[in-house]
Amino acid sequence: MARSLNKPSKELVLDLINEANNFRLTSEHVIFGFPQNATVGAVRNTTVEMLPTDNLPTLKAPVSMQYDRLDLARVCAMYPVVMEGDDSTTFTDLIAEINYRFLLGLAMEDLVVGNVPTGAWPKTVQVRAHARSLVYYGQFDITLNRRDTGPDPTTILQTEEDQPLLTEEDQYITLEE
Repeated sequence: MARSLNKPSKELVLDLINEANNFRLTSEHVIFGFPQNATVGAVRNTTVEMLPTDNLPTLKAPVSMQYDRLDLARVCAMYPVVMEGDDSTTFTDLIAEINYRFLLGLAMEDLVVGNVPTGAWPKTVQVRAHARSLVYYGQFDITLNRRDTGPDPTTILQTEEDQPLLTEEDQYITLEE
């Protein structure tokens, strides 16, 4: 079954639990421990402890559950991850764009927060899942190209007399002496 990944990690895991067990748990009902890589030979790649926050008829004690976390490299492998930025671009800006492009719900707690390198363009920015992410593991790179800021505003545009110029906003202007 296709599933939207455009949700916070905890909600995605709760959706899986509820669907598999016919539960109606919400984030107020449970606390998750830190996900662990499953042991060699396990059917799933992740094990996590789930603790009830109150006395639920469906869940009375801590439960160890197994499921598959998603490899960020595979999630974002459909297209090369190439973006544009400038010297003010932040890691948070890049993650917002990744969420938009790939319809994800990545939050900063899912990731090891990186820095956008300084220096020459293009830049490579590594996006790495935090070990405590409930849904993701692995990493991928973003190639960050310098955003074209257009012509130098101090340059005077010249045209033949009364010939219109088309600006980026599809506005025609006429230069007159």
